[in-house]
Amino acid sequence: IYPGQVNPVKKLVVYKGSAAIPTIPVLGQDYSDEVSDGLSTTVAVLDSLSTLAAFNCIFIMTDVQAKQLTWTIPNVNGTAAVMQGKYWKTDSTWAALTITDNTIISAATLAQSGSMTWTAPTDEMPRYMFGAVGYWYQFSLASGALGATVRTSEVTYEADWKNIVNTW
Repeated sequence: IYPGQVNPVKKLVVYKGSAAIPTIPVLGQDYSDEVSDGLSTTVAVLDSLSTLAAFNCIFIMTDVQAKQLTWTIPNVNGTAAVMQGKYWKTDSTWAALTITDNTIISAATLAQSGSMTWTAPTDEMPRYMFGAVGYWYQFSLASGALGATVRTSEVTYEADWKNIVNTW
């Protein structure tokens, strides 16, 4: 299966909790429609997103294993912040992705539209979260916080050819 180079993500949920993120989270604002409808007038609100230590993150789901996300950022971040990414592993834990963040300007992630790329892991597996089964990624800030008016109007992903997998 090949999803193409500009395939909208299936789910995008902004999670801002007050305690440790549970194994199957239910809290969060679902912006899946806003980032996949192709309209520049609908957006996901990323205002003041903080670090994973503060229980803040963005969960993104794709149908197949991704190797790149491309963010369209109409309201850019102007504060110092470093993005980190994780994927769901076959041993049922989150593992770090080594991402190249092309949205950075002057140490501020999501300061411009652009891509975040990584090498697709060989031990990634689908999982169930927020009412959907797919390949889930967790993006959070390793340091800093986003500005007060950061928005994304579209998030797409790119993947290589993959074997068809039963995600159930």
